[in-house]
Order: sequence, then C-alpha cells, then structure tokens
Amino acid sequence: MFPFVPLMKRPVGMDSEAWLHHCVDATNALAVDESIKVDILDRLMILSGLEYDQSLINAAIQASSLEAFEQALDT
Repeated sequence: MFPFVPLMKRPVGMDSEAWLHHCVDATNALAVDESIKVDILDRLMILSGLEYDQSLINAAIQASSLEAFEQALDT
C-alpha cells in the first residue's frame, strides 16, 4: 500500500510537497529488508508521477535518503 499513499488525500493543512516528503520518509523508516524498501520506493516514484512533478519526487527521495544515511552514521 505504501506506493499508493502519496496519491491519497493528504492531511488537512499539509501541502502536497510536505505530504510527498512525509510519505517518502515513512517508507524509508520501514523495518524491512533494504531490497524490499528499494522496490517500494521505486513503485512510489512511478505512481507519484501521476500527481507530482518528477523533479519534486527526486528531491524528496534524495532528501530522505540523505537523512537516513546521516542517521545511520550517528549510530
């Protein structure tokens, strides 16, 4: 279901960019094997393209990946 979440109605008061970032961050936070997470993110990117500009999708995934990498370094 995660790949479809960006297409769902976003919370009141949250703009579309913040919602997309939230969806990507939530996907990155999943406690699943990395190969599964990559597959979910790939599908999320494809489906999000129905609603969002590709540059926004790429920026959200890059930002979330950088945050996850930095958190891994802190542990």
